[in-house]
Amino acid sequence: MGMCKSEAMLRVVGAVAVAAAGLAVPGAGATSVPILRVVDPSPLVIVGYGFEAGQRVHVTVRMPGRAELRTPRADARGRFRVVITSIRLTGKRRCAVGVVIAARTDDGKFVLWHPQRLPDCASPLRPPS
Repeated sequence: MGMCKSEAMLRVVGAVAVAAAGLAVPGAGATSVPILRVVDPSPLVIVGYGFEAGQRVHVTVRMPGRAELRTPRADARGRFRVVITSIRLTGKRRCAVGVVIAARTDDGKFVLWHPQRLPDCASPLRPPS
């Protein structure tokens, strides 16, 4: 029996949450934890922090009907910046519903961007209790 899209998304989010729970946290022996931030929604500008200097990072932006991939290299401070001029999180996309931004390093680290909930945006999906 097939899954609907929301069930499949919940499984992906759940798997990512379980994997993220196993990541190191600051103060537990790790020097830094890689993070992603959207600093401008139009055009889409993503910055990454806490990566290893010179590390190549595969950044994927997925949204309904499209996917964009960029592969920046972290600078000496472990930061990178990606501009995707073809994506604008405005209008219907302003609430980032269905938008997933992920970064993967060549050594297997995985970071997922979580959209900030805006007051006038719909609540995120929650698994049934």
